[in-house]
Amino acid sequence: MTKYFFTIKIYFDEQKGGGSMFSILSDHRLYLRMWLSQVISYLGDGITRVALIYLIGKSSSHSLLIGMVIFVQLFPTAVLSLVFGPLVDRFSKRRLMVFSDLYRMIIVLCMAAFAHSPIILLVLLGLHGIGTALFVPAQSSIVPSIIPKERIPEAIALSNGTASAMQIIAPAIGGLFSFK
Repeated sequence: MTKYFFTIKIYFDEQKGGGSMFSILSDHRLYLRMWLSQVISYLGDGITRVALIYLIGKSSSHSLLIGMVIFVQLFPTAVLSLVFGPLVDRFSKRRLMVFSDLYRMIIVLCMAAFAHSPIILLVLLGLHGIGTALFVPAQSSIVPSIIPKERIPEAIALSNGTASAMQIIAPAIGGLFSFK
């Protein structure tokens, strides 16, 4: 067992760019800033999703509305990402990411005013999904412009892994907020 661990450790130490996937965060400050913004963004999205499910479930007796939360949040992203993908290449990816996150933050703040109106919450959630549809292609395409070519796979792996982890962590945190 020690022999295999030693072999794996040597293999990773000999790779270009270091041994740890997380070393890319300390080696590239711009990527670190993007990764931290990704963590915050996905955290907010997950907490918002759980909060909306809770609010709509509490303020409505229609179970269909609860199921609509996930659909309305993801549908604009699935459809509009195909449209926004080519548009992202024409504009500053960084500015698009900042704009879409600020837009989504404003939408979430508007949701607080309509916490007892499930239909308006769903409309606002659809608008939030439009912002996400702009954010996702910008985020995906910015990595090659801020990371050296040999470390792009590492950066994409960390970014995708972070997104997957936040899909578990963020709703769990949102669930903690919904307990009284």
